[in-house]
Order: sequence, then C-alpha cells, then structure tokens
Amino acid sequence: MSETFEMVNPPEEIRVSMKMEAQKTQLGAAEMHGLKGLVSLTASQVDEDGRAPMEIVLVADRSGSMGGDKIRIMRNMMHFLVKRALRTGDKLAIVAFDHEVTVPLRMTTIDAEGKGAAKAREAIHGIDDRGTTNLSGGLLRGISELNATQCPPGTTRAILLFTDGAANDGIQEPPAVAEAITGAMRGRRTKVFTFGFGDDAEEEMLKTIAETTQGQYYHVASDDRIAHAFGNCIGGLVSVVAQNVTLTLTHGAHATVAKVHGSYPTTVDPATHTTVVELGDLYGEEKKNLLLDLTLPPLETPVGSEDVVKASLTYFDAREYRSVTRTTTLRIARPAETPMDQKVNVEIDEQINRLRLADAMQEATRVGDAGDVAQGQKVVQDAVAAVLLTPSGGAGGHPLTPLIAALVKDARALAQGFQSTAAYTATGAKAAKSASQALHAERSNTQSGEVYQNESQAAFRGLAAAAADEEEEPRYAVPSLGAPPPMRSMAGGSPPPAASLRGLAAADDDEEVPRTSVRSLAAAADDDAPSHKRQAVSAMQA
Repeated sequence: MSETFEMVNPPEEIRVSMKMEAQKTQLGAAEMHGLKGLVSLTASQVDEDGRAPMEIVLVADRSGSMGGDKIRIMRNMMHFLVKRALRTGDKLAIVAFDHEVTVPLRMTTIDAEGKGAAKAREAIHGIDDRGTTNLSGGLLRGISELNATQCPPGTTRAILLFTDGAANDGIQEPPAVAEAITGAMRGRRTKVFTFGFGDDAEEEMLKTIAETTQGQYYHVASDDRIAHAFGNCIGGLVSVVAQNVTLTLTHGAHATVAKVHGSYPTTVDPATHTTVVELGDLYGEEKKNLLLDLTLPPLETPVGSEDVVKASLTYFDAREYRSVTRTTTLRIARPAETPMDQKVNVEIDEQINRLRLADAMQEATRVGDAGDVAQGQKVVQDAVAAVLLTPSGGAGGHPLTPLIAALVKDARALAQGFQSTAAYTATGAKAAKSASQALHAERSNTQSGEVYQNESQAAFRGLAAAAADEEEEPRYAVPSLGAPPPMRSMAGGSPPPAASLRGLAAADDDEEVPRTSVRSLAAAADDDAPSHKRQAVSAMQA
C-alpha cells in the first residue's frame, strides 16, 4: 500500500480579529429606527521574539526645576530603555532642552558590538539641570531627528517627551505648538508620548501634543510614578502588532452610519457612503471598540436578514511585514413587527458607559477650568450614578461587569481631585485629562485604566520600577579601542536566543522566571496594583 503526501501552507495567523454587532438583530420594517452598532477589534497576544524594529527619540527637559530626584530617575529610565528594551538594529536619539536645545545623541543604531549603547549611556550621563523651558524647540528638534532617517516599513517610531513645567520659551500656546508639529511631521506618522512630572507641568499643552500625534499623555503626580508611566509606555511600544490601522465603514441603501463615537480621526464621504476611521497602532492583546449611531429607514415591505453596514479593516502586520485587509458585514432582519424578547447586548452597553464616563471627565475639566470645580465633580458623580442604572452597571437583574466595575472605581477616585480648587489645580485637572484621553483610547495610564494593561506593559512597569531605585552608573569616557564595559542586557549586543519578557525579568538570574511571575513582578512594584477583576466586582456590589 503506497501513501501520498500533500504539502500545504500553514494557516495564516490572524493578528487582528474583527466583529460587528447591533443592539437588536430584528427591527420592524414599517418604522424608522435609530440604534447603536459596535465594531470590535482584538489584537493577538504578543509574539515576544518577533517585535518590530524601533526608532525612538527621547526629548528631555533639563531646566533648573528638574533637579534632584526628577532628573536622576529620568536618566535611570533612559538607561533602562537602552539596557532592557532596545535590541540590536533599533535606533535611538536624545534631544535635551532648557532655554537652548542640544542633541547629545544623534540617531544611533544599537549594534551588536555595543558601541551604540555606549554612546547612548555617555549622552544620558551628560544631561544636567539648568536654564528655562523651550519645550517646543526640543520637540521640533526631536521630530527633525526622526525625519532625517529612512526607516523600513513596519518600524515603530515614537518620541518620548519629558517635562515638569510650563513652556516659558519658544512657542508657548498649545494650538500653535500643534500646528508646528503637524507641519514638522511632513505627513510622516510619528507618535509623541508626553510625560508631565509634578504639579507644574502644563497638562493642556502635553495633552494637545499627544492628541495631535495619536500618542498618549501621562500625568506623573510624584517622582515614584515616573517609572510606572515609562514602563507602561515602553511595554506598549515593544508589543505593537498592527500599524496604521484603518477602518472603512460602507452603508447600504437601507442604513446610514450617522456617527462614529470617540476621538479617532474620522472622514465621512457622503458620495460613496463611506466613513473612514484612523486608529493608529494596536498593541498585543489590545481591544478597540468603535460605537456607531445607525439609522434605518422604514421599508415598504418586510425583508429577511440583509446587509446593513460593511466594515473593511486594513493594517500593516508589524510581525510579518505585510499589509492585511479583513472584512465583515452587519446584517439586520426587518420583519413586520419588532420582536419584544430580544436580549440586551451587554457588550454594547459597556461601551456606551465607557464613553459616558470618558466624556464626563472631559466635560468636568472644561467646567473646572472655567472656575466651577464643584460642578465639575458633580458631572463625574452624575455620570457614575447613570452608569449604575444600566444593565452592564448591575441594574435590571444583570450582573455588574468587571469592566464597568473597574471604570466606576477609577471615576470615583478621579472625582476626589475636584474636592477643592487647590486640589484641582495641583493634580485633579491633570489626572482627569490624562484619564479621559486614555479611556477614549481604551488604554491604561498612571491614574486609571489598568484593566486595559497588557502583559508586556505589566512586565515593563515592574522592571522600570526596580530600575528607578538603582544607583546611577558612574560616568566613563567611551573607549577609543576595545569593548565598552559589559552590559547585562539585550542592548549593545546580540539578543539572547528567544529573548522574551520572561528573559527580561530574569536578566539578573541564571534561572528563567516562570511566565506567571511577569504580572506578579509588576504588581509587587506598585502598592496600588488592582486586584483581580472578579474582586473589583465584589467590591462594587458590596
């Protein structure tokens, strides 16, 4: 008996899955209906060994107010990036600013011999506090450094901006800075992540910069939270699985996409019945939920299930270096009458509540900035009360969902920042603005949203916290001959075989740390680390 074998290609790995649903699946034909739809995207788990190459520019405030622990911890975080996060082939530049702007490190490749990492360490050591704050000058020079390089497709490019004060030199108004950034980018996609240290950082400026570039603003209330924010950011960047994610919605003759909720750049073309949403990049394990307002017109006769909206998702696979397109269709039946026994769509209810809380924080800061802090607090409290009257909030015999339990807890904590004008000015406004931006994007930050944190972010947060307390390395000159001082890291040399998050956690130990320790490591570094989601539910119900 002879056997024959046929070679087949392995199944294609789906980096980003997509589904689309509506509040109801059947609606009466004779009436006009308005309802909510939902497009949900889910990114695959992080492939630890195959991340995209990175080009990072660190833009560091070295003005006089950064003296002491702030600048020490900031330097430690820069060293941490070089030692723990960057790999051979990645690129790094460093820009420093006070009233002047300098470039201690031009764009440098992290090479296998360790020369690039040695140059980076020497540049970091040379950043000392002095002078005033020309924030715009530093940022624009950072953009220029990135623009000067030709990066291959799939490269993760980002600028990390650190500051503790208001811009008092150079361009000083947020709209003018946003305009300057847009011009300097010259159409190239680069995200800026902003870190505001302490009470004096100008949150509106930093939030505007982050929103203009689809980055993220981190409010860092105290020195001991610098590592938390930095680890969260780096953990996200090293876990990017999909870049330039774009969603195109096309509605048919019997439906209209009236609105896409959220803060993503959106373009509507009535002539082609399309709505295009630019989502930026997706981290591993990340979920994005786009809430839609749909309108269905009355029909002359009932029809069976029909196509209502088609969704087309395109992105660049950062692991496979190829463009990917996926599609799905929302179908709704139009019988003679709307059935009364249709189940509540709890997932859509959750997203309605997420945006209700995010919008409430945004409105609360608008009112607070106008001088009525008490009313701002009431806006948040009223939103929380409204959420708890919904199905996903535990009303009508439905269980309180873990997501809503976590978000309500965050909102209540943020409302405490509106207790007085002094509290609001010092930290409340900054925390609420940072949280609102993160919640709209379904990402974690330093004050809230840890329910959105992925494994990579949890691991890097714990590692960064440990690095923040280390003694700074002594300064040394880059040797002209021979190898630089030995490094205990992935950077400055070839990465160890199958380098992974577990390998990072075990960098100082011959034994591999089990995967289960990645999250426990992060939790141990933060006394405020959240309990398991089920515990959050129990606390809310109590």
